[in-house]
This record gives sequence, C-alpha cells and structure tokens, in this order.
Amino acid sequence: MIIYWSMLLLIVLTALMTTQYQIKKYGDTLSTRKVKIHPIIPWIVFGYIIFFIGFRNMGGDTWLYIFSFNNLSTNQSISGILGNQNIKGPVFTILELLIKRYISNQYYFFLFFVAAVSGICIMKLLYKYSDYFFYSVFLFMCTGTVVWMMNGIRQFLAVCIIAAGFDWLLKGKTVKYILLILFASTIHNTAIIMIPIYFVIRCKPWSKKLILFILLTAVICMFMGQFTTILSDSLEATTYANAANELANGSGQGTNYLRVLVACIPTIFALMFRRKIEAKSDHKIDMLINLSVVTSCFSILGMFSNGILVGRMPIYFSIYNLILLPWIFNNVFKKRDGLLVKFICGILYLIYFYYQMVITWNMYYGSDFLRMSVHF
Repeated sequence: MIIYWSMLLLIVLTALMTTQYQIKKYGDTLSTRKVKIHPIIPWIVFGYIIFFIGFRNMGGDTWLYIFSFNNLSTNQSISGILGNQNIKGPVFTILELLIKRYISNQYYFFLFFVAAVSGICIMKLLYKYSDYFFYSVFLFMCTGTVVWMMNGIRQFLAVCIIAAGFDWLLKGKTVKYILLILFASTIHNTAIIMIPIYFVIRCKPWSKKLILFILLTAVICMFMGQFTTILSDSLEATTYANAANELANGSGQGTNYLRVLVACIPTIFALMFRRKIEAKSDHKIDMLINLSVVTSCFSILGMFSNGILVGRMPIYFSIYNLILLPWIFNNVFKKRDGLLVKFICGILYLIYFYYQMVITWNMYYGSDFLRMSVHF
C-alpha cells in the first residue's frame, strides 16, 4: 500500500512546486486560470505510476493475465487467433503473442507494455483537456480508477484507446471515432457501447434526449428482472452469456452504493450549478456533463443489478469526470470558495481512497522483478 501512497505524495509535491511557480510568475495565489505546467512533469508523474504498476506480479486479476501469458503457445498463427470464436479479445491475444514471440517470454514485459499504453493515453487526455492536471491525477488515484491498470486491464486498455480519440468525439468526426471504437472492441467487446452513447451525448446538457435517457434508466431499474431476462436471451450466443445469465439469475454482487455516490458527484454538482455552468460552458463541457450523466445512470443500474456485466460499464464514461470536476471547481465557485471546496473534496476523496484500497480491497504491492512485497 505504501507504493500507492507514494504515488499520491508525488502528485501533491509536484502540484505544490508548480503552484509556487504559478505564484511567482503571475503573482496570483488564487488564480482560476488553467495552470501551466512543463510538458515533462506529466511524464514524471505517470512514469512513476507506470513503472510500479508495469512491474507488478499481483493485484486484482493480474495473476490471470500472467497465467494466460505464460501458457500462450507461440506456435499459433495470427489468422488462427482471429478465426477462433472462443477468444474474447483477439487483438489483445495477438499482442500477447507478438511480445512473447519477438520481445521476451517474461510476463512483466507484457504487463509493462499494457500499463504504459493505458497510462500514456490517460496522461495525454488529462494534460490536454483538464483545467488542473494535478487535481485530475489526484482524482485518478483516489477514485480508484488507477486500480483498473491492475484489474480488468484488457477492458481498461480498450477504454484508454477510445479516450485517445476524445478530440474526434468533440469535433464530431463520426467515422473516425466509430472506427476507433470498433478497433477497441477487438480488445474488449464491451467497447461497442460507446457507439450508441456517442449519439446520445451529442446534445445540450439536460436536453430532452438526455432526460429521455435518464427516464429509460429509471424504467430499467424498476423492471430489472424483466430487463435482465431479455438481455440474457439476446447474449446467449456471445462471450458474455455467462455474465448475462448471472445477472438474470440474481447471482453476483451489485455495485457498492458508496462507489455509486462517488461516481455521481460531478453530475450532482453539474445539476446544482446548472445556471452558472451554462453561462461559462462550451461544447467540451457540454459533452463532459452528458458523459457524467451517462456515468451516473450506468452506476445506478449497476447498483440495482447483480453481476459484473452492468457494473463494469461506467469506466468507459467515468474517466471524463476527472476533467469535469476540476473545471467545475475552477469556474463555478468564487476564488476562495473554490479553494475551500477543492480542499474539502480532496480530504473526502482521500478517505474514500483509504476505504477502497485498505478496507474494501486490502490492496498490497508485489513485484518479482523489483523484488518487492509491500503491505499497508
């Protein structure tokens, strides 16, 4: 656990140093302008995170990916993988094959590559679009999003690849964005959900289209039993048949209510300060708010459902909350109020981080490569 605390410490220290530079350059300790940071700093922050996560050998379902990599035969062909209907993510398996065949048969080369691609995609997204990069990275850690780099890495890789095309989403480059989604779906087929969501969110926040989506979510929650039966029947022949049956039969566990509340916080702020946001928002913020609403809807669905099929979907949208929340803090509140809200929320997020990492997940860090095994 000390490794994860050190990641947070690095974020805080680099933020403090950058803030001091901001004060000296602009002479404004309460500036709400986008904080200018040197381009090398995001690489230092995420480089540290990627280094330790990339060389781990435990955490979440890491063991499953290690087992898969170690037992992958290098004699099979790429065409054979693409033609095998039993392989859930053919491009992911091909990536494993290429690394094992041409780079190294040591699993940590593969884990490090996946961590690097995922981390760099998130880093570039936050650096380019966040009003306050450090607070966004702080949220990346404290909301538990970082755990996706160790648990469910195949799905998170698909999420990050789609996030890399955020500019296409904003500019309405439909063909390019859908092609990117289709490519990501060859890594994890749940990525396909982003195609209908792309059309849902292309509207003003709280418009009729979005209200209809919210009402649809409420109806599904009310009739979850019938909905899951239909879903199970429709997915019977797919790789998600087992998960859908689990959902329909009531086995598995719904999303933790506290996690749902945390996921809904940006949406709650956006609704509370709707008028102020409308006066300052642009197309990017409209999209972020809509994605936040979708996050809340899917999170609530996950709470009412049993199983992982719905509960793991919000990650496709929730990463954009990392950009939205700092923007709200910087643009909705007065300068001193904004600092106070940031501080209070930061403390609450730290408590949530401790609750998730220590009490709920009992996270620890281990690395054969670094010869480390550290518990809280």
